[in-house]
Amino acid sequence: MKSSVFRLVTILRDMLWQRATNSPMFQRPSAKEFGIELLKFEDLECQAGKYGSIDEFVKKVEKTPPPKVSKNLIFVVMPFSLELEDLYIYGIRGAAEKTGYACLRADEIEHNSDIMDQVLYYVQNSSVVIAETTEKNPNVFYEIGFAHGKGQEVILVTKKGSEIPFDLKSKNHILYENIHDLEKKLINRLESIKIT
Repeated sequence: MKSSVFRLVTILRDMLWQRATNSPMFQRPSAKEFGIELLKFEDLECQAGKYGSIDEFVKKVEKTPPPKVSKNLIFVVMPFSLELEDLYIYGIRGAAEKTGYACLRADEIEHNSDIMDQVLYYVQNSSVVIAETTEKNPNVFYEIGFAHGKGQEVILVTKKGSEIPFDLKSKNHILYENIHDLEKKLINRLESIKIT
């Protein structure tokens, strides 16, 4: 383990050094004017040494949680289908933006990891989760359960006339007839959440 970590650190050091020496900012004597601290790899090794071994430092970094998502972010869980695209863009995202929220859906996340890690991170760290339940998608229900388990604010939206599963019948749903109706009702709900 130690030799593989050392090899990884050596490779990263060489890559960073290559990038840094080609950078005009590295060669610029006034880098500190721009708030850029120039460090040598030995300085980083010394800082890592404060935690004991490199292995202990790597473990500490791995345990460090990612930064919290902005508190004005709504994460939307819904099936990805062409039939629901306008509903998302005009009904849900439109209402979010009109009430001062940013809106994000899983297919809009730029990542280079397991998408479910990203989805669960955003479900857990967004201020509000909006779930479209009309199509009874199992992935959506999984994410709703996760959000409820984490104590998140969840707004359930369902097309009027759709059957609501037993476990969600006790929850308040926004029942909408069309996109305009959803946008109007969702704006009202989002405004009421902001007040409390």
